[in-house]
Amino acid sequence: MRTTNHLHSSDGTLSVIFSQVTDWLLFLQDQPAAPGGGLPQWIAYLPFAVLLFYLFFVMQGSSKREREARDNLRKSLKKHDRVVTSGGIYGVVMDVQTEGDKVVLRIDETTNTKMTVTLNSITKVLGAETTADTTTKS
Repeated sequence: MRTTNHLHSSDGTLSVIFSQVTDWLLFLQDQPAAPGGGLPQWIAYLPFAVLLFYLFFVMQGSSKREREARDNLRKSLKKHDRVVTSGGIYGVVMDVQTEGDKVVLRIDETTNTKMTVTLNSITKVLGAETTADTTTKS
């Protein structure tokens, strides 16, 4: 009896499918050719097609969820939110212009330095600015 090494994945589904596909292909390889016909050669590739089909839809679903999460994050952006940009810059949102795809960030509290970035460059919202910070700045 042959044992297979299972791939490590988060839910184990991929490793089970891969193991079954390889076992089936090895089984088909070991079978003698049937005289006068038998199974067509393309049948051996059918498990790989099923696996690719499965992976395609799994990848589409996860990318769609990530895209929706990013869109919701950007739609919920409001003044005085503490954010991080894709470049690693921390700042406080001072103005959001969704039509112009711009966000004005205050990046230095002492000199009141502001920077304009695109809405898509906001990667994380850390929360609202504390009230003590906003009262001393105004």
